[in-house]
Amino acid sequence: MASDNFVDYVKIHCSSGNGGAGSTHFRREKYIPMGGPDGGDGGRGGHVIVRGNSQLWTLLHLKFKKHVKASHGAHGAGNLKTGSQGTDEIIDVPTICPLAFITVLIFAPSPAPEISRYGALT
Repeated sequence: MASDNFVDYVKIHCSSGNGGAGSTHFRREKYIPMGGPDGGDGGRGGHVIVRGNSQLWTLLHLKFKKHVKASHGAHGAGNLKTGSQGTDEIIDVPTICPLAFITVLIFAPSPAPEISRYGALT
């Protein structure tokens, strides 16, 4: 029974948010004959951040959360309005946790990085 509370391996699917689309808009006013473009840029998508936490000892909090997805950025608008940014998703892991699953997805094949204090990869 006590071994069910200690989880040292989880497999999760992470995806960052897409950036918002820019706006194709042209300025139109009565006394300005050639107004020109004034569409805004789309907002950036959210990031998935892995942060080390020295207060955690196990991955039990990630056992039932299999999908982590950051939100998308908003679309741009006319009048040079930039879309809002997507919110970031933060995954807290123990500082003693080796990150072999991130090696496959993000980093080149190398020794597995580990989380040190304050979330720095070593």
